[in-house]
Amino acid sequence: MATEATDGDLDGIEAAAAPPTATRRRTDRHPLLQDWPQGKWCPAAVGKVSGYPRTAVEYARRRAQLRLNRAKALRAGRLTRHGVPNGWAGRKDEIAEVRRNSRTAAERLSADLQVRGIWKPDNVQAAFAMRAALEIALSPLNRPVDRLDAMRVVLKYTQPAPVARRIMSGNPLGFLQGLVDTMGRR
Repeated sequence: MATEATDGDLDGIEAAAAPPTATRRRTDRHPLLQDWPQGKWCPAAVGKVSGYPRTAVEYARRRAQLRLNRAKALRAGRLTRHGVPNGWAGRKDEIAEVRRNSRTAAERLSADLQVRGIWKPDNVQAAFAMRAALEIALSPLNRPVDRLDAMRVVLKYTQPAPVARRIMSGNPLGFLQGLVDTMGRR
């Protein structure tokens, strides 16, 4: 039986849908440091927070070293965030567009490989895997090592094996016979 909602029933929904406010407390800091301004040495935390510097000078030295480490990692390109490549922070719409473009290019290329007869999928999973590998290889958002791995997978299934490998796949005598045959044709 449906009942009509009153204004009192919607109060909980509106409160749950309200965006979080700036007064929300951080939960990733030690309880002794939560009310303390960030970046300032807290004498109350000495001996109570594991690894906390004992003096203000040591605290300043540690902060300076962390800044240097961060700058060095930024220059080397080692700071990463899952799903957000370096240099793309705050550009979520552009990332989505680049991924969408690489996905459509991968679908087109996969279809083209099938039409030309270069590659024929055995099942739906094989087609999906090839499209995913092509998408990774074509996207500039992925790390170079991941793109190379994806290219290696694509080449493994689209390029024929070299002659020596095809001949060697049988027995060793077949390899030698194939070798003799290829030398006899020259």
